[in-house]
Amino acid sequence: MKNIAVYARKSKITEACDSINNQIQLCKQYVCLHLAGQEINFIIYQDEGFSGGDTERPMFLKLISDIQNNLLDMLICYRLDRVSRNVADFSSVLKILEGHKVDFVSISENFDTSTPMGRAMIYISSVFAQLERDTIAERISDNLHGLAKSGQKRYLHSTPPEGYNKLRKKGVGGKSYSYLEQDPCGAYKIKFIFDNYLKYHSLSRVSELCKLNGLKTRHGSDFNKSSVKRVLTNPIYAIADHAIYEYFKNLDVIFANGETEFDGQFGLYVFGRFSKKTNSQKDWVLGIGSHKGIIPSENFIKTQNIINKRPANINSKYGLYNGLLICGACGAYFKPTAIKNNKFYYVCKTKEKSRRKLCCQKNICGYEADKMITSKLNFDLSELNGLKDIFEKRGYLKQKIKSITWGPSGFYIDYIYRP
Repeated sequence: MKNIAVYARKSKITEACDSINNQIQLCKQYVCLHLAGQEINFIIYQDEGFSGGDTERPMFLKLISDIQNNLLDMLICYRLDRVSRNVADFSSVLKILEGHKVDFVSISENFDTSTPMGRAMIYISSVFAQLERDTIAERISDNLHGLAKSGQKRYLHSTPPEGYNKLRKKGVGGKSYSYLEQDPCGAYKIKFIFDNYLKYHSLSRVSELCKLNGLKTRHGSDFNKSSVKRVLTNPIYAIADHAIYEYFKNLDVIFANGETEFDGQFGLYVFGRFSKKTNSQKDWVLGIGSHKGIIPSENFIKTQNIINKRPANINSKYGLYNGLLICGACGAYFKPTAIKNNKFYYVCKTKEKSRRKLCCQKNICGYEADKMITSKLNFDLSELNGLKDIFEKRGYLKQKIKSITWGPSGFYIDYIYRP
């Protein structure tokens, strides 16, 4: 029996799966026609919503794994670019296929690696596939540049940023377009976040201050660290003046407007900021919008300098289960905090940041918690590299935890008793 893999892919996710289904059916028909009389087992691999330039596709990775495990005899696809549009990536795939003696067939181009001519034509076609992809990418970049220049006329994203409302109006020729208008209530939140970050230099502190003052996002959620950072790093709030132009000029950002247009009357607008491939500022296209900026350029630049200089807050010295323990009282995560003499406790983050105003959960002995959780998970310390030595060196304080329960996001600890 021949195990034949059929791989299908399309870039966009839609309700109709006609494109993928058609690819699969055409591949099956090709195999049945050319391998008539043989016993065949089809194994289907399909990825929807993934570009041909992205090799991190779930089913594609599974396909490669199955090939490396010698589970397949042939790989068939509708077109060559369904597998990859990058020459280097496709060459790597082809080497894996050849190394495990798996034939490759592309029915649209009629390529078959079982012949020398088929192998040569596949390499040539992969070059043209990459040329097509690079051409499309260049057209997209040019289009973004043009859209940024027209930023004073329209706002293209579906959801407006915090601090603004999206409105519609008719333009030249009767066509409607969207634009941003500053929301006074939302603008207050943005100023509050920037002012307090410049004061405390802490995302966590600003998040807690938002909670204490009852400030919510437009969707009614709390401002957590991530949402606070998104606000602080979004150039759309900055007033577009000469200082902001010089700041982004030093970051090699592409400008859609000339320096003289940065006169402080409007805010900024950025295209390419949320690229899936990269978030490098060198790929941004920066233009001037029609909305009013909220944050003075001086404050925005100071904020970016603080954020970029702050190292990641990583506690690796203490706490085997750091990031998994959740406070049973408020639902916040515990963090390990060193005390003295090499002893540490797990402390509720909300309790620590709000200075006991939002949570009064007791601190938990870290050694005792680690030991109980490890026991609850039935770990054999002698079989885990390094863990046994860690436990023996740390020892445990005489402190009992009443209960630990496992929830969907981590371990919940409700009460402790101190001796």
